[in-house]
Amino acid sequence: MTTITINERTKAGKILLELAKLLAVRNKGVKIQEESFTTLNLLQRLRNHMQITKVANLKV
Repeated sequence: MTTITINERTKAGKILLELAKLLAVRNKGVKIQEESFTTLNLLQRLRNHMQITKVANLKV
């Protein structure tokens, strides 16, 4: 199994996502799992980003 992360805000990302959806409808081997950005998920991402930023600032 291969996981591909697509930024659906970009033009290329939109096209790739639409192509994957078409393949998923026609073929059984393609599965699309869209990640929803819940508040908890967003808070975890922000917390991780803040920790990375702190570490980067300490090294400078």
